[in-house]
Amino acid sequence: MNHPLDQNHIEEFNMIDLHTSVEQKNREKQELDTDLYSVGWRNGLRGAA
Repeated sequence: MNHPLDQNHIEEFNMIDLHTSVEQKNREKQELDTDLYSVGWRNGLRGAA
């Protein structure tokens, strides 16, 4: 059963949710970039050795 929220609360919640998911994606991208950098660094090191 849905909680009786008025439209303002719903829109506010959606904005918070959207902002949170954007931050989450940015954090995931940073972690991925770091992983790719680490892998590339290790591969470069292995190639040079």
